[in-house]
Amino acid sequence: MGVETVEKGQNRFKRLAISEDILGAQSIITADTGFANETNMQYLHDNDINA
Repeated sequence: MGVETVEKGQNRFKRLAISEDILGAQSIITADTGFANETNMQYLHDNDINA
């Protein structure tokens, strides 16, 4: 799961009228291998996402 995947998820939840801001709702995001890299961790940190 990369930064673009998180953003796509956010957009999908908004488009489906599930949540205007799923990330601001303090949702917990889980991922499989390939997730833990510096770019993704920095994005999560910068956007206050607890993943």
